[in-house]
Amino acid sequence: MRDLTIIIPFYNESGSLKKIQKEINYKFKDSKKIFLDDGSTDNSIKKLKKNKNTKILSNSKNSGYGFSLKKGVSLSKTEYVAWFDADNEHKVEDLLKMYKKIKKDNLDALIGTRLNLRRSFINVLGKKIIRLFSFIMGFKLPFDFNCGLRVFRREKILTFNHLLSDRFSASTSSLIFLIFHKMNYEYFPIFTSKRIGQTKVKFIDGFRTMIVIFKLSLILGIKKYLFLTGLAVSIFGAHYSWSIFLKGAGLSPGSILILILGFVMILISYIFIYQDYK
Repeated sequence: MRDLTIIIPFYNESGSLKKIQKEINYKFKDSKKIFLDDGSTDNSIKKLKKNKNTKILSNSKNSGYGFSLKKGVSLSKTEYVAWFDADNEHKVEDLLKMYKKIKKDNLDALIGTRLNLRRSFINVLGKKIIRLFSFIMGFKLPFDFNCGLRVFRREKILTFNHLLSDRFSASTSSLIFLIFHKMNYEYFPIFTSKRIGQTKVKFIDGFRTMIVIFKLSLILGIKKYLFLTGLAVSIFGAHYSWSIFLKGAGLSPGSILILILGFVMILISYIFIYQDYK
């Protein structure tokens, strides 16, 4: 399993890190491991042991869960990369199954979905609101859209790694990119263990996720908006030019400029779309 890098971001996870590292090293002895300390204020980093296949890095300050994941992906060199949370919820056995499946089925990504997900009223309501908002923005998400256990083909995630959120919504934004670009991905059902320590996710993170979804809808939809705007400008330019021509005034510099602008906008949008499907 030398073609896999496992990225484990952590922030104040001193209660679980030693156990996590031991289990990962046992099942993935030859795989690369990158532990990223996101500015912990406890002794988390002292729980880790260095070896030839392990990197232990620290952010200069608390920069966010997504920031650490993106950093880990950028530093990895292997064909596959995995995300693995450091709170003891994920099982190494599930990661092993996912690694084997993504290779066997030649997938671009495999997304964990928790079958025993905590279903409090607030949690369920929040996810429904986010899923509805996402659907309005053009993205259909599963119920468990933010599970942190994932495996990617590195060359695929690198195409959008720099655009992922720096916060907890990195998991959601990565799924949106997979959906938008119609990559070859599947969901993989998992059961989680009891978390060690307190969750770092806050109520405000739900609103931040919706902001990220809105921003991505604008970024990813720019090609469509550019094409429609260019088409509208071209139609207006054609109508304007024809009305002037009927008056016997010929084509004015302004009408020619409008036509050229519309044509250029359509051409640019076509080039962008062509790049997606070539």
